[in-house]
Amino acid sequence: SPATPDYDFENLVSDLESAGARVEVTDDIWNSKVFDSETQAQAINIDGVRATVLMYANAAVAESAASRISPDGYGIAGASPGIAQFVDWTDTPHFFKKGRLIVYYVGNEEPVLKVLEGVLGPQFSGG
Repeated sequence: SPATPDYDFENLVSDLESAGARVEVTDDIWNSKVFDSETQAQAINIDGVRATVLMYANAAVAESAASRISPDGYGIAGASPGIAQFVDWTDTPHFFKKGRLIVYYVGNEEPVLKVLEGVLGPQFSGG
């Protein structure tokens, strides 16, 4: 949201823990080419369930990336016009955005969805 433009990874972990979730930051960090080659991605476990945090340079870049994700979460438009990718998720995708972050979770664990929504607000894309 515009009120939290500098919201970052440390804020997220702190807020999830404050909401009562057990958060484990994994060693799994990579560049996410699904979104663009500059996007850094970090896997975390929330109460033992994996989620992925995409980290952007600023909120405007995160907003631009979010705008390329289809409403159902299965299509991602490329950074170049006319290029789209469809992701065959193993379960229902859920995308949340706040500040410089996009967080996605693939699954339907109600406690995980509730804590993500409580910390990040309503999902902007997905099931």
